[in-house]
Amino acid sequence: MIFYSRYKKFRIENNIDLKDISKRTKIDLKYLQSIEKGKFAELPSVYVKLFFKAYINEIGVDINEALHELDTFLNQGGSSKKLKFIPFSTLKSIFLKNIFSYFLLHPSKSSLASQIATPSSELSKASKKAPNIEISFIDSTPQRSF
Repeated sequence: MIFYSRYKKFRIENNIDLKDISKRTKIDLKYLQSIEKGKFAELPSVYVKLFFKAYINEIGVDINEALHELDTFLNQGGSSKKLKFIPFSTLKSIFLKNIFSYFLLHPSKSSLASQIATPSSELSKASKKAPNIEISFIDSTPQRSF
Protein backbone atom coordinates (compact mmCIF):
# COMPACT_ATOMS: atom_id res chain seq x y z
CA MET A 1 0.00 0.00 0.00
CA ILE A 2 1.34 3.44 -0.94
CA PHE A 3 2.18 5.65 2.04
CA TYR A 4 -0.47 8.33 1.44
CA SER A 5 -3.18 5.63 1.21
CA ARG A 6 -2.08 4.27 4.59
CA TYR A 7 -2.47 7.72 6.13
CA LYS A 8 -5.94 8.13 4.67
CA LYS A 9 -6.91 4.69 5.97
CA PHE A 10 -5.48 5.58 9.40
CA ARG A 11 -7.47 8.85 9.45
CA ILE A 12 -10.72 7.09 8.53
CA GLU A 13 -10.18 4.28 11.08
CA ASN A 14 -9.69 6.90 13.80
CA ASN A 15 -12.81 8.86 12.78
CA ILE A 16 -10.91 12.05 11.97
CA ASP A 17 -12.89 14.20 9.56
CA LEU A 18 -10.95 15.86 6.75
CA LYS A 19 -13.12 18.98 7.13
CA ASP A 20 -12.05 19.26 10.78
CA ILE A 21 -8.40 19.05 9.73
CA SER A 22 -9.05 21.77 7.17
CA LYS A 23 -10.64 24.04 9.81
CA ARG A 24 -7.83 23.52 12.33
CA THR A 25 -4.95 23.87 9.87
CA LYS A 26 -6.57 26.47 7.58
CA ILE A 27 -5.51 24.32 4.62
CA ASP A 28 -8.04 24.25 1.79
CA LEU A 29 -9.98 20.98 1.68
CA LYS A 30 -9.02 20.37 -1.96
CA TYR A 31 -5.32 20.35 -1.00
CA LEU A 32 -5.92 17.83 1.79
CA GLN A 33 -7.83 15.63 -0.65
CA SER A 34 -4.92 15.90 -3.10
CA ILE A 35 -2.54 14.75 -0.35
CA GLU A 36 -4.68 11.70 0.32
CA LYS A 37 -4.77 10.88 -3.40
CA GLY A 38 -1.00 11.33 -3.74
CA LYS A 39 -1.46 14.17 -6.23
CA PHE A 40 1.20 16.42 -4.73
CA ALA A 41 1.59 18.34 -8.01
CA GLU A 42 -1.85 19.88 -7.36
CA LEU A 43 -0.50 21.60 -4.25
CA PRO A 44 1.44 24.86 -4.43
CA SER A 45 4.99 23.52 -4.69
CA VAL A 46 6.38 25.67 -1.88
CA TYR A 47 3.75 24.32 0.52
CA VAL A 48 3.87 20.58 -0.24
CA LYS A 49 5.95 19.61 2.79
CA LEU A 50 4.29 22.15 5.07
CA PHE A 51 0.75 21.00 4.20
CA PHE A 52 1.75 17.34 4.40
CA LYS A 53 3.41 17.85 7.78
CA ALA A 54 0.33 19.64 9.15
CA TYR A 55 -1.92 16.85 7.85
CA ILE A 56 0.28 14.16 9.42
CA ASN A 57 0.42 16.05 12.70
CA GLU A 58 -3.38 16.26 12.81
CA ILE A 59 -3.93 12.54 12.28
CA GLY A 60 -1.28 11.67 14.87
CA VAL A 61 1.33 9.76 12.86
CA ASP A 62 5.11 9.99 13.28
CA ILE A 63 6.07 13.13 11.35
CA ASN A 64 9.71 12.20 10.69
CA GLU A 65 8.82 8.84 9.16
CA ALA A 66 6.06 10.41 7.05
CA LEU A 67 8.36 13.17 5.77
CA HIS A 68 10.99 10.58 4.88
CA GLU A 69 8.37 8.64 2.88
CA LEU A 70 7.26 11.85 1.16
CA ASP A 71 10.85 12.76 0.24
CA THR A 72 11.46 9.28 -1.14
CA PHE A 73 8.25 9.45 -3.16
CA LEU A 74 8.94 12.92 -4.57
CA ASN A 75 12.55 12.11 -5.48
CA GLN A 76 11.71 9.03 -7.54
CA GLY A 77 11.67 11.14 -10.71
CA GLY A 78 15.42 10.80 -11.08
CA SER A 79 18.11 13.40 -11.42
CA SER A 80 16.36 15.53 -14.04
CA LYS A 81 15.14 17.96 -11.38
CA LYS A 82 18.49 18.36 -9.62
CA LEU A 83 20.24 21.67 -9.98
CA LYS A 84 23.47 21.72 -11.91
CA PHE A 85 26.41 23.98 -11.20
CA ILE A 86 27.29 26.25 -14.10
CA PRO A 87 30.62 28.10 -13.85
CA PHE A 88 30.46 31.88 -13.93
CA SER A 89 32.60 32.06 -17.08
CA THR A 90 30.02 29.93 -18.92
CA LEU A 91 27.14 32.10 -17.67
CA LYS A 92 29.02 35.23 -18.72
CA SER A 93 29.65 33.80 -22.18
CA ILE A 94 25.98 32.83 -22.62
CA PHE A 95 24.84 36.26 -21.43
CA LEU A 96 27.18 38.12 -23.77
CA LYS A 97 26.13 36.01 -26.77
CA ASN A 98 22.45 36.61 -26.01
CA ILE A 99 22.80 40.35 -25.47
CA PHE A 100 24.94 40.69 -28.62
CA SER A 101 22.37 38.73 -30.65
CA TYR A 102 19.53 40.84 -29.28
CA PHE A 103 21.12 44.12 -30.32
CA LEU A 104 22.00 42.76 -33.75
CA LEU A 105 18.41 41.69 -34.28
CA HIS A 106 17.02 44.96 -32.86
CA PRO A 107 19.37 47.68 -34.12
CA SER A 108 16.95 50.47 -33.23
CA LYS A 109 17.40 49.62 -29.55
CA SER A 110 20.97 50.82 -29.36
CA SER A 111 23.31 53.09 -31.25
CA LEU A 112 26.06 50.67 -30.25
CA ALA A 113 24.30 47.91 -32.17
CA SER A 114 24.15 50.05 -35.27
CA GLN A 115 27.89 50.72 -34.95
CA ILE A 116 28.60 47.03 -34.59
CA ALA A 117 26.46 46.19 -37.62
CA THR A 118 27.89 49.05 -39.71
CA PRO A 119 31.08 48.49 -41.72
CA SER A 120 34.10 50.44 -40.47
CA SER A 121 34.37 52.52 -43.69
CA GLU A 122 30.88 53.89 -43.07
CA LEU A 123 31.77 54.61 -39.45
CA SER A 124 34.72 56.77 -40.43
CA LYS A 125 32.47 58.75 -42.83
CA ALA A 126 29.84 59.16 -40.14
CA SER A 127 32.37 60.34 -37.56
CA LYS A 128 33.59 63.07 -39.95
CA LYS A 129 30.02 64.33 -40.39
CA ALA A 130 29.13 64.17 -36.69
CA PRO A 131 29.14 67.56 -34.95
CA ASN A 132 31.40 68.17 -32.00
CA ILE A 133 29.29 68.44 -28.90
CA GLU A 134 30.67 70.01 -25.75
CA ILE A 135 29.04 69.10 -22.48
CA SER A 136 29.38 71.32 -19.45
CA PHE A 137 27.96 70.77 -16.00
CA ILE A 138 26.38 73.52 -13.97
CA ASP A 139 26.89 73.55 -10.23
CA SER A 140 23.40 73.47 -8.80
CA THR A 141 24.32 73.41 -5.12
CA PRO A 142 22.58 76.22 -3.25
CA GLN A 143 24.86 79.10 -2.18
CA ARG A 144 24.62 80.30 1.40
CA SER A 145 25.10 83.91 2.27
CA PHE A 146 26.40 84.95 5.66
